[in-house]
Formats: sequence, C-alpha cells, structure tokens
Amino acid sequence: MMVHIAVLGHLTGGGMAPGPSVVAVAFGLSWPVCWQLSTVRRGFPAILAVLALAQPVLHVVLEFGGALFAGAAGHSVDHHPAAVIDTPQSAVPHAAVGTGAVAMLSFHAVAALVSAVVLASGERALTGVLSAGRRVAGWVVSALTALAGAPAPVVAAPPRPDDSWLPSPLSIALPARHGRRGPPQVLGA
Repeated sequence: MMVHIAVLGHLTGGGMAPGPSVVAVAFGLSWPVCWQLSTVRRGFPAILAVLALAQPVLHVVLEFGGALFAGAAGHSVDHHPAAVIDTPQSAVPHAAVGTGAVAMLSFHAVAALVSAVVLASGERALTGVLSAGRRVAGWVVSALTALAGAPAPVVAAPPRPDDSWLPSPLSIALPARHGRRGPPQVLGA
C-alpha cells in the first residue's frame, strides 16, 4: 500500500504513469527493507526517516520505469517526461521545469508523511491489540491455575515505548494554565 501512495505522489507531482511491472519492482525493492524493519517496534520519527530516505529510490525507479513503459508503448521518449504523455504539462516551456521538480519533491514528501502516519498508527493499534491479548491470556492462566490450585505464574509486562515527544490531544485542545491574574508585581517589593 505504501508503494501505491508513493506512485500516487509521483503521478500527482507530474511524473509518468509507471506500468504494473515497475510497481511490482518498486514493491519488490521495498519488501525486504520493510520486512527487516518490522522485527522491532519503531516510533513515528524512525518510520518517517526510513520512508523519507526511500522516496528518492522510489522516485528513480518510477521515473525510469515510466520512461521505459512509455517507450515500450510506442511513444517518443524525449529528455523531459512531459514529452512522453500528452498533458497540459507538456505545453510548459522548459524554463518552468523547476516548478515541476518542486512539485515532485513536495508530493513525494507528502507520500512519505502519509505513509509514516498510517504505519505508526497501525503499529500503535497492533501493539494495543497484542497488549490486550496478553492481559486476557494472563487472566485465563490465572483463572485456570486458581482452579487447579497451583500458584499463578508472574508474567512481566512488555516495556511501553516512549511517546513523550507527541503532544497529547488534551494539551492541544486546552492550552496550559493561565498565568497569574491581577496587576503586575512591583520589582523589589
């Protein structure tokens, strides 16, 4: 799904549409990295950093693959991607190409940010489900050992991640306490 978000960002930024085989290559390149990173719970900053570093690689794969796909489809491939597809962007003079690069960069950045938010939220939800499952399993073990007359085993809870860098929703909705009310204090009094 995250590769598809990168493809959407690439297309929105003015890139050529990659073929299904190019998307499969991008997915194949990202799968081992994602698999390796999924062994340990990571926070939002780490996920965002990895995705931000992956976006240039995905951009190169999508850009190169889009040019190959367009060339294989019988279109003439020129130096500029806008020459491949008949879009209003192809009417843009070459002096304005820099704005396309800014758009492409910004949409890849948005794709990385959206992907990081989705992955971090999913990771947090999965951790909550697993934690609830551990609690239920602990209750079941306690109930069964109480029925059997054996002492209940002590199970240590897994450490919670440090999410202290995130502002709480309540602190955003309700600002900090108001300062002292009344006239200003006199210095030296």
